Amino acid sequence: MKYFLLLLAVLFSSISFPLMSQDATEKDDAVRALWMKGFDTFEKAETTEKADDRKIALPLYQDSLICFQKVKAQYPKWNSDLVDYRIKICDMKIKELQANPAPTSASKVPAATPMEKKQSNVKPGFSEEQLRNLQDKLEKAVSENEVLRKKLKEMSDNQMPGELAKQLQSDNEKMKKEITALAADMEKESLERAKILQEKKEISGKLEKVESVLAGTKNENSKISAEIDGMKKKVVEVDASATTYQKDISDLSADNKSLKNVVNSLADSLDKVRKEKVDSERQLASLRNDLGAKAKDLESRTKELESISNDLSAKNEIARKYEELVKGNADIGIMLDELANLYTYQAVNNEELTVEIGKRDEQMKKKDEEMIIVARNAATKEKKAYESVIGGISLPPGAKSVPEFLDVYADGKEWQSVRETVAEAEKFSADEQSDEAARKWRDAALLLGILAEKLPVIMEISSELKGAELKMAEIKINGKLMKQKTPAIFTFEAGTKYKIEVQYAGGDGVKYISESETFIPESNKHGKRIFLLNQMH
Repeated sequence: MKYFLLLLAVLFSSISFPLMSQDATEKDDAVRALWMKGFDTFEKAETTEKADDRKIALPLYQDSLICFQKVKAQYPKWNSDLVDYRIKICDMKIKELQANPAPTSASKVPAATPMEKKQSNVKPGFSEEQLRNLQDKLEKAVSENEVLRKKLKEMSDNQMPGELAKQLQSDNEKMKKEITALAADMEKESLERAKILQEKKEISGKLEKVESVLAGTKNENSKISAEIDGMKKKVVEVDASATTYQKDISDLSADNKSLKNVVNSLADSLDKVRKEKVDSERQLASLRNDLGAKAKDLESRTKELESISNDLSAKNEIARKYEELVKGNADIGIMLDELANLYTYQAVNNEELTVEIGKRDEQMKKKDEEMIIVARNAATKEKKAYESVIGGISLPPGAKSVPEFLDVYADGKEWQSVRETVAEAEKFSADEQSDEAARKWRDAALLLGILAEKLPVIMEISSELKGAELKMAEIKINGKLMKQKTPAIFTFEAGTKYKIEVQYAGGDGVKYISESETFIPESNKHGKRIFLLNQMH
């Protein structure tokens, strides 16, 4: 039924634009053919996988992925979102089958439950004769479509007059009406086949299967626990590396402290030399003052000698005083030489100390840079460990990123704790506090690993509950549609509430009467889905 409707949709879309160029038509046909090949191969792979024949399913999924990748490469603007979704699904299936290869021994097929037996006994809505009639109509529509294509090509090549274009448009409208009537018959049969009681029983059966699904997740939990143990071992290895980094940092800190002590000692020596220089300059100034005083005294004595030079009795006294003055001048010269030598020595010593202090400063700067590099490397390694934990979380189809996925499914307090720890780590990294950043990244990795261990069971239960809620919403609206006995388009939006709109079509033209129902679920908070009514069965 699904393939038949899909063929009708393709046929309807192929004759909706008869006046387009032949090149555009051939391009659309090529992309549709490639897409249908990938879609059919994917369906075969799913059927084979459900039959537990994984060896055959894996290459089928790979062939399907190749088809979808060709569509994306050759026709990048053709339904890009849908093509990307199919590529992601194929990728996920291939990785899943490669990670869990086919078992070596044959596994037992579980016996069908009473509910499944009842469902398998439901009679289809079409008899063999009706299916043959519908098939004949479809083949007739396909042949007429082929005739229209040939006429379109002839018109494009020969530039036929407008009467033929009008005839083609008339044939196109006629074909549209026939296909619409055919789709209406099929949808009517679908509605008659869908029984409210049977739908309720199906929901009950699915809810009963939740327990068996939960039992099946125990094995998955064991695998996840093993992965968590592996993550914990990695964290232990990271801790060991962090200990080594910490030891290196401690050694560098000790060297840095020793260098600082040496520099402080040199600085003290330099201060001492500077003080000695100041004292020497003071002594030199004092000696100069004394020399000036003695010079004045010599001048005074010279005047005194001149005053008594005529006194012969004072000659001996003059000679003695002169000798004393000469001896005093000699002593002053020796002291001046010693002060000059001391000043020269202090200047040389000061220059050597300045050079040594510069070298020590360069060594300290180099050690500080090495410590910063070691701390940054430790923080980078811890951050990569956290990112590897994020990379180990498997995303379901449609999930854009791990944070967005955890916002929906994870425990609020635990996930908030992880985010706060990551924010602190990023702040410490920005402030160049690499030691603290490394510690925070390590804490974030541990918290996220514990949180990831709980996700599979939460996701499985949430998925089953959402599926049950969707079925309840479908049953509710189907009850109304059974009374109307008319084809309809069914629109379903899931937000904080479910909003269901039904548009009924009737008469020769298309008339719409809108009704809406509101269904408030218990769990689903995201998403938007649109269904055709006959696809709900």
